Amino acid sequence: MNPDDVQNNNYQTLVFIQQLPGTATPAAVTESLKTQIQAVGGKVQSETDRTINGVPAKDLMYSISTTSGVVKTERFIALQDKNKFYAIVCSAPTDDFDKQQPNFNVVIDSFKVL
Repeated sequence: MNPDDVQNNNYQTLVFIQQLPGTATPAAVTESLKTQIQAVGGKVQSETDRTINGVPAKDLMYSISTTSGVVKTERFIALQDKNKFYAIVCSAPTDDFDKQQPNFNVVIDSFKVL
């Protein structure tokens, strides 16, 4: 993370990966997230099925305004292998998102479930 990318004490461009408990499928989690995004005025831009290192995944891209007023584009990747569920979130201000996409792709494409 770049310290110069802080606005209102929040990083504006980021990637985080989280292993989550539960048995929900990537499709169910993605559907729930789409409902939440639309409920707060966000807009779903695309949704695709893909494979990341042999594991089926959902890839959702959307735009949303943060509580600090920054309009962001975010990419949410949901995948499940065995009984482990993973979420990868890539986020940047909309004006900077396309420039950051190659960096996001490096993280996403190199992710491996162990």
